[in-house]
Amino acid sequence: MLRFFNRFASEICYAMCLYNYKNISRINVVSLGCGPGSEVYGIIKALRFRKIVVPIYYEGHDLLDVWEPVQNLCRNSLTSTQHIINFHTTNLFADFAGFDNNVVNLLILNYLLSHAAKFYTKQGKNQFVDEIVDFIIQNNVKNVLFNDISYYGNNISLNSGVQLMKLMISKFSSKGVKYTVRYACFPSDPYRGNEGWQFYKKNNLLFQKLNGNNFMNNVDYCNSKQIFVHILQ
Repeated sequence: MLRFFNRFASEICYAMCLYNYKNISRINVVSLGCGPGSEVYGIIKALRFRKIVVPIYYEGHDLLDVWEPVQNLCRNSLTSTQHIINFHTTNLFADFAGFDNNVVNLLILNYLLSHAAKFYTKQGKNQFVDEIVDFIIQNNVKNVLFNDISYYGNNISLNSGVQLMKLMISKFSSKGVKYTVRYACFPSDPYRGNEGWQFYKKNNLLFQKLNGNNFMNNVDYCNSKQIFVHILQ
């Protein structure tokens, strides 16, 4: 799975280059199902592109401890920076400690919802989305970034990450949460619904593979769909 690390980090960088950093002195980030933490590097690269010098306070949650060696490499490589990077193998919904200013600037769902769409029952999908929505409301989450496979899916069977994210947005409306939403995809995207998807001009990787690393063969460009929700209240 690490063969996709550079792609995932690049896709996050594209999205975060469009992030509104106005009047912000730090970025509190929570990642649900963070895996190896590829989004950390995407955010940092976007900050460098935008010439914005603010610290990232990152809390990554993933129940699988298989990622621990890579997470340790990530954390250790950034110890000399201003960024604070933490990983947890605990249930985010039960064990999230919060930040000292009681704000979550960004919740990242990076190749997470497609997994739920594939393996959860329809009832399980609805329950999982409800848990995420409750977490967003209870923890003062300001923005949600969905980055996942490009498959659009069907809203009846909820068979894609995109459809689960659309379900989440509908639940915001039913709970009276006001929001704005932006839909983005890359030039190679094969199919989109009627949400007004906007294309990035390029789909090239922003993190290139190292010479001799054959594990990344045929992973040559960005290929995700992205949905960015800004919570207004």
